[in-house]
Amino acid sequence: MLNDALKDLRPGIQVQFRSSGGIFNLRRLKAKTMVSDVIVRDLLFADDCAVCAHTFDDIQCIMKCFNRSAERFGLSISLKKTHALFQPKPGGSPVPPPIMVGDHPLTYVQNFIYLGSSLSVDTTLATEVSCRISKASSAFGKLSRKLWNRHDIKLTTKISVYKAAILPTLLYGRESWTLLRRNFAVLSSFHMRCLRRICGIKWEDMVPDTEVLSVSNMCGLEYYLLKCQFRWAGHVVRMSDTRTPKQLFYGQLGEGARHQGGPKLRFKDSLKANLKKCSINPSSFETLAKDRALWRNRCHKCIQSFEESRLKAARAKRQCRKDQQRLHLQQVQQQQHLQQLQSSHVSPSFRCLTCDLVCRSKAGLMSHMRHKKH
Repeated sequence: MLNDALKDLRPGIQVQFRSSGGIFNLRRLKAKTMVSDVIVRDLLFADDCAVCAHTFDDIQCIMKCFNRSAERFGLSISLKKTHALFQPKPGGSPVPPPIMVGDHPLTYVQNFIYLGSSLSVDTTLATEVSCRISKASSAFGKLSRKLWNRHDIKLTTKISVYKAAILPTLLYGRESWTLLRRNFAVLSSFHMRCLRRICGIKWEDMVPDTEVLSVSNMCGLEYYLLKCQFRWAGHVVRMSDTRTPKQLFYGQLGEGARHQGGPKLRFKDSLKANLKKCSINPSSFETLAKDRALWRNRCHKCIQSFEESRLKAARAKRQCRKDQQRLHLQQVQQQQHLQQLQSSHVSPSFRCLTCDLVCRSKAGLMSHMRHKKH
């Protein structure tokens, strides 16, 4: 039915596509040769279909042809299950005109669920992250009485269930995410709360996140996000040029321009930054990804090294902060001691509170304390 409805239509989203020249070299798409124009019009998966276009005239033409084809096949479009989502460009009009199916207008929604993922009007992941946390929290709560609160079940068993049931629910669709710092902070916070609950560690115990990960034998959330993103990117590189994911991955929109002054990040921008973070050269990314076994092995080693470096830096930062607090406390105690001596008209003695060394002056005492710190 889709072939009958859309076979002679030109409207849709035009994508300029070229698989050679390097994915991160955007200048290759400005060439006059070897660049193909692809029209993305319908996204079909099983019995779910989403049609898309740049303008309202185009989407109205597509829906008109789709409705005509459905009537020709003896079918009718369910208006209760069909919705429209309008994503305005920056500075564009926020009031969309109605899209008609026959004599009935479609209902506009702020969030559209397609294949389990939430698409929002503002094109951000805030709604999707909230939805993922809500579903993972519901699944985690249902296992509280039967699993997390049980003392006769080993910790390793609980962690295995968390990996198999909760973590995939929390990170569903993570392969294509382009997370902002605030989105990642919310997801990581939920991940650590779940691990603390499983390990029986309360917030008043003052146990840092690095120790919680060590006790549970788990990695930080960024480890799993990087692993899935690199795996999906390598899978897309190995696809044939006729597949829609690869055309979108290696292409750009044929119409419009990106605004200057911090435009929204694309998937390839996030991928390039993460490759550099894991010490993988972006220029050799495609060469490595074409060999599946080599790419998987390289990703595992680089991401594991990144996670170890991250944990080491977090421990060093915490230790530095504790040393600064300890030094500040010693200085405050020393000042209070000097004030007490001055108030009692007793000749001051500049004594170190740690090793009881008596110095001749305050400057000598401060120099001694700095030397002990180093």
